[in-house]
Amino acid sequence: FNQIAFYRQRSNMKRALLLSFILILCHNLYSQDFTINSYHTELKVLASSQIQITETLDVNFHEKRRGIFRTIPLKGKFKGHVQSIKISEVHVDGHEFKAFREADDFIIRIGNKDVFIDGLQKYKISYLVDNGILNFENHEELYWTIIGTDWKTNIKEASFEIEFPKPLELKEEDVVLFSGEEGETTNFAKYSLIENGVQGSNLSILGKGKGMTIGVKLPKAYLYNADRPLTEKIAPPKVYPRDWSWPLFVLMPFALLFGFLKLGRNKKDEYVPRENKNRYYPPEDMSPAEVGTFYDYHVNSRDVISLIPYWGSMGLLRVDNVPYGRSHEIYIEKLQDIDSDAPEYERIFFNGLFETGNRVSVKSLKRKLYNTYTQVSGLLKKDSLEPSYYDPESKQVFHSNWSVLAFLVCAILGVLSWVLFHWWITGAAILATGMTAFIIRFVPPKKSQRGLRLHHELTEFKNSISDPENSELQDVINNDPLYLDKIYPYVVAFGMDKKWLKNFDKIFDKGPSWYYYDAMPYILYGDFYRDFKMDTVQKSISAPPVAEKGSSSFGGGGSVGGGFGGGGGGSW
Repeated sequence: FNQIAFYRQRSNMKRALLLSFILILCHNLYSQDFTINSYHTELKVLASSQIQITETLDVNFHEKRRGIFRTIPLKGKFKGHVQSIKISEVHVDGHEFKAFREADDFIIRIGNKDVFIDGLQKYKISYLVDNGILNFENHEELYWTIIGTDWKTNIKEASFEIEFPKPLELKEEDVVLFSGEEGETTNFAKYSLIENGVQGSNLSILGKGKGMTIGVKLPKAYLYNADRPLTEKIAPPKVYPRDWSWPLFVLMPFALLFGFLKLGRNKKDEYVPRENKNRYYPPEDMSPAEVGTFYDYHVNSRDVISLIPYWGSMGLLRVDNVPYGRSHEIYIEKLQDIDSDAPEYERIFFNGLFETGNRVSVKSLKRKLYNTYTQVSGLLKKDSLEPSYYDPESKQVFHSNWSVLAFLVCAILGVLSWVLFHWWITGAAILATGMTAFIIRFVPPKKSQRGLRLHHELTEFKNSISDPENSELQDVINNDPLYLDKIYPYVVAFGMDKKWLKNFDKIFDKGPSWYYYDAMPYILYGDFYRDFKMDTVQKSISAPPVAEKGSSSFGGGGSVGGGFGGGGGGSW
């Protein structure tokens, strides 16, 4: 029984294979919507060197279609030479057609978009070709692809006939005929010499990547005059040196990044214990602006704005929230001048605030203090990021101006690698190296022992005031009634004032001493939290200036567009 089952299984496999073969064969026969039964091409070379071409196709449509189209390349390349042709006087007997150029091809589309046909059809296409004869130093030449390789269907029979205008004694060595796959030199075709011409046909099915090309060598000056320019030579392809160095350059950005992570950053185990200081207070010798800048290695607008409540806690100014119906207007009033020994960035910002008077509204400062704000930011960064906070060797290697120079040099070398040598991988790797160096420059540098100790101290301070132990914080407030005045500027610098004010609603009873409501001091903490918006002050003081609106009296319009020029483009 096992043997019988084996033979049955083998028989079933044979049937399956045979059925698969039949299906594949049927698919190849009928998946194409038409077949060319015969394709005859007549080339009549005129004394003017033009070529009158007539193509006759017998087509069998297997399903309803509108017609066929013929694509003829207008530019040919011949063993290091190039020449373009021009096609005119197109005609198709008995059929509607459209002829047009599309890029480097000439298209003849035959048929009516509203009429479908099937079965046997005959197409007779004729057209005139200019500049179709090649002119070399020692001879002239007709080199014509009779059947192109881009036909999407089978061509069963293909034949041709070529006629020249004057007596011509051709020899076998004057004619070459190729037939087969594109680029091959096979000759699955035959030809014979006739009076003043050549005729021939295929020996195998063409189409679907297979074509037929003929070349006929003509005597010099057979068609062209002596002053006829020679066929243009194609510049030989430029040979670029092979890129053997790309593995080395690919490693460069990774090596730079590894070096930075290894030598340019502090390790986690470099923690320096905090000296015996109260963790609920900031360093005594650092303003909130300096704390915020040093903490994240960047001057933010909140760092500069934190100086306003800082000066309020020192008694230099007060902030008055004046109600107007449902809205409020915030005023800043100077109570005394800033100390001449204060840092330069503080003095410039303080004097800029009160340049127009001792009491100014925040709204009036909008877009007026931007230049002052920019100047203060530069000085603040210089004072806050002093060199003693950072490792000098690491900063010199990874954060000096050489990083910008390295980026520019790498950008130039990368582009030159692409343009001059076509070294794509090497060029990209060099650019990546420059980008890596440029990005590292703006990452916080490795800190010295002093800077590391300070940063850990500030981290502990920030964590303590953002999530304090209630009993400890209550002891601090009991011992220091003005604790809110002192701590709030640093909360602003850390950028957590909104959340912080909300979380401590039940800890504090009154707002800071520098905050007034309609000229009244000692505001309840809830009122201060609800009415005072520090981000309003921040947006006004750091807003850049804008140009005033122009006149709208122009007859042509008063907005962008609508004048002479302009326009645009797109696709449709």
